[in-house]
Amino acid sequence: MNLSNKILLGLVLGVVAGLAVGPEGLGFVKKWIAPFGTLFINMIKASCAVS
Repeated sequence: MNLSNKILLGLVLGVVAGLAVGPEGLGFVKKWIAPFGTLFINMIKASCAVS
């Protein structure tokens, strides 16, 4: 499986997970999932600053 297929699969799975959680699961997402996204973005910023 090449990289573009993996990215597309991750995008589709993210949309499906978002639809499955729905508005009632927003608190759970903000408390438990959002920090991982913030950490990921900060790691990307740090790696770009070093290069």
